Amino acid sequence: MSRRTIALVVLPAAALPLVLVLLHHCAVPLGEGSFIYRYSPLWALRLLHTSLALPGIALVFLAVRSAAPDRLGSRSAIYATGGFIYLAVFTYFAPPSALRQHYLNLLSPSHEGAFIIETRAATTATAYVAKFPSRQALSIDELNGTRVLSNPPGTTLLVYFIRDSWPPGPIEDYLRDETGQSGELISLSALALKLSATLTFLWILAAVPLYHAARLLGLAPATALSAAAIAIFSPSALHFSPGKDPAQLLLAATQLFAAALALSSHSSLRRLATGSALLAATTALAAAFSLLLLWTGLAAATFLLFSTLRTPTPPTLVHRLTTILLFALAGLAATYLALRLTVGMDLVTTTLSVARRFAEVQPQIKLDLPTWRLIGFPLFLLFLPPALLTLPLLALSLRHPNRSYLLLVTTLAVMFLTYLLGVPYELPRLWIIFLPALTLGLFALLSPPTPNTTPVPLPPDTHPTPLPPDTTPTP
Repeated sequence: MSRRTIALVVLPAAALPLVLVLLHHCAVPLGEGSFIYRYSPLWALRLLHTSLALPGIALVFLAVRSAAPDRLGSRSAIYATGGFIYLAVFTYFAPPSALRQHYLNLLSPSHEGAFIIETRAATTATAYVAKFPSRQALSIDELNGTRVLSNPPGTTLLVYFIRDSWPPGPIEDYLRDETGQSGELISLSALALKLSATLTFLWILAAVPLYHAARLLGLAPATALSAAAIAIFSPSALHFSPGKDPAQLLLAATQLFAAALALSSHSSLRRLATGSALLAATTALAAAFSLLLLWTGLAAATFLLFSTLRTPTPPTLVHRLTTILLFALAGLAATYLALRLTVGMDLVTTTLSVARRFAEVQPQIKLDLPTWRLIGFPLFLLFLPPALLTLPLLALSLRHPNRSYLLLVTTLAVMFLTYLLGVPYELPRLWIIFLPALTLGLFALLSPPTPNTTPVPLPPDTHPTPLPPDTTPTP
């Protein structure tokens, strides 16, 4: 590895931590108004705890090193599974007094606790869905925050599922001994811990569809595993885990996997149909949890459509576009009916209602939006994985990179739209869901081009005339 390459890898990786240290030393607040990311008062202790992550990092490194060129292999898969699970458990228990922090955070109305508190409004999930429009009509003060007003009821329904399917046990016993609580308070605190564990599990599970999406897009096993690790264990996901936003990586990664599956065979309408239906169904399900996931679905669908338009091989373009449309409608209909029949949710009405209420709530939040237009994106960069700054520099340093820009361009275009039309604040948290597509889009710049072994025939009038045999006498 040349010195230039080493510099391109090391300098961006060191730049972000150094910038954060400098901002901390100068007491520069990361944010404005009520949205400020605070520096930890226990940073030295947290730094010491970080050393416990090294075994997990080592396992992921061994998985990347031992991966075969064409497949992951059983040994590499075991290393990767062990490393990802270890790092997920480490992340969960890394904060000082981790369990106490988790159940306090997840009982806060400004955090995921808002969805736990919502379960007290109705006894069952179906009853809550029926009552959801009246909950949306309440004010910010009545709900102690904007969490319920800004989100569809999907996360609250997840809390109902956890409450009804996870019976009382060791968690309740621990809380009873640790806090001396009893009655409904024990139940709520235990539900907060169960929700935190479930969200952590969903977050780490996103590595599976993300790895397979990378493989379907043509990345080698080691590269695909590296991309999954970078997107899953980004600073923003680590900072907000356990939480709803890192858990949504599972849905965002599945959208990306569906688009990659649809494009994985230029001549197979079956894969195109399956991927299109899965993408539409996943995006519809995602709309029950967060309206922002509609934007990641838009990015994946745009990538699928433009890639299809650029594919010259049979079947015809009309057949491919018709397949995408019909099976996408089938996927949407399947998800709509499933939600309607299981919990009574009208997905279309609920989505429109949440979007309208969200637009009404935003002016009530006391923030300086022009200021956030300036500082929102730089704040996002501070929480970005350093590798995502390294990859573009490495791509520019290559003489003949693959130049597969499509996924990266569509993702950046949708992110730019959300920046202009959506909210420019809290981007380190809200834009976590764009990290899978952003990471794979950047890795695609470095993937080696696929050689074209198909001979290109010359036109009839341009075939070269055979040269006469060499008649030069031999000395």
